[in-house]
Amino acid sequence: MRRAAARSALGAVGAVALCACSHGDLAHPVWSPEGSLVASGAAAEVGRDDEGARGVGVVAARLGLDGPVVTLDDVTRAVLATSPSIDAAAADVLAASGRAWQAGLYPNPTLELSRDGPTAWNPLGRAEIRVGVTQPVVVSDRRERAVTAALTDRDAREAAVAVARHGARAAARSAFVELVHLRDEATLRRDLLAVAGRTLDLARERVAAKVAVTSEALRPELEVRTLESALAGVDRRRDAAEARLETLLGGADIHVERLVRPAPGPLPDATGAILAALARNPALDLGRQLVEVARAELALARTAARPDISVRASFGRDFDGNDFLAEVGVEIPLAVHDAGQGAVLEAQALVSKARSELAALEREIAVRIGDAVGASVSARAELNDLRARVVPLAEKTLEATRDEHRSGRQEFLAVLDAQRTLLDARLAILGLERDVALADADVLTLTGDPPCTLASSPSSSR
Repeated sequence: MRRAAARSALGAVGAVALCACSHGDLAHPVWSPEGSLVASGAAAEVGRDDEGARGVGVVAARLGLDGPVVTLDDVTRAVLATSPSIDAAAADVLAASGRAWQAGLYPNPTLELSRDGPTAWNPLGRAEIRVGVTQPVVVSDRRERAVTAALTDRDAREAAVAVARHGARAAARSAFVELVHLRDEATLRRDLLAVAGRTLDLARERVAAKVAVTSEALRPELEVRTLESALAGVDRRRDAAEARLETLLGGADIHVERLVRPAPGPLPDATGAILAALARNPALDLGRQLVEVARAELALARTAARPDISVRASFGRDFDGNDFLAEVGVEIPLAVHDAGQGAVLEAQALVSKARSELAALEREIAVRIGDAVGASVSARAELNDLRARVVPLAEKTLEATRDEHRSGRQEFLAVLDAQRTLLDARLAILGLERDVALADADVLTLTGDPPCTLASSPSSSR
């Protein structure tokens, strides 16, 4: 079936080579009038303001990132529109189409002109003029198999485009989730630092009023310095995450406060995720295509046992004898020593290698899915326990302490301690939510589900 398709494609594959190789509705390469590869779609509009310069504000506006809220879907679409990796993979498809077209072309004939006659070194030579044409003739199915191999390679390049798109989506989701959670963590840590600062102020007032010893102010001061150091670290990580996301967007400016945290997805199932990965993971699809490429190359290597022949016809005139000359000949290479045995052995080994690499990739993905699902389940269990048991108790303790403070039975320091305990619990929840989101993102990446299909909801960490 594949060989028949190759024969039918011999005449049409040239048109395929000139078609644009789309990798989505957002951007794909096409031929310019000068014959060079250029971008079209949204990517062609990115970075061209009125003066032709690349302004980050203009880029953000054209990517749809200048609205009051920016969701994961918005960022993912923008990353797909500006990813040079996708453009490069799509150009590979176009190049493979050109190779398929070239593989189907018949060998060119050779024209030979010759003239013999008396010379100073051969005064008795005969005066002859000959015109000859030599045409290589393909006697095997080499052309069909070469086209089949080239078309199979083009299919693999198309699978590589899907891998590039999926990788861009995964990178966008990972960077988005990391940045949103770091932003919310910084907010909570600032609240915690404000509580610790008030505690330190009260402790210093008590020491100044000589109702407490000096050491009573040392512990809150140490806590403030520790929280300041931790907040500085979170801010640095947030800046790095913001720079990473802006790099993925081709330099577009990101307003972090506008980002909307994605809603958590359902609890993943390891068995279902593995089955989904086997069916949809683009990397596995590429691995299967590479096996087919290796098999097609093996079939092509086996055609070397029947080399092409050459048919020659020449005509001329002998002026000395006034005779007409004609000659027809066939050149047949004999595959006595070199019948492509080494190339066949190499191609067989490459088929085996491609199959083994596919099996290894399937096993690796299954292991990684198990790890990601386990991490998600563990983080969700701890998160649910904090939400159900720790946070309600911390809130109840804070309210009781406030009531006791109003009635004069507790000092304000106790209220600050209870408030700090609640903020610590919420900070722990935020960290677990980040772990769940990143683990779920890993599962989505491994199963092949596009992360941008998840809905987004406002942040609820506070």
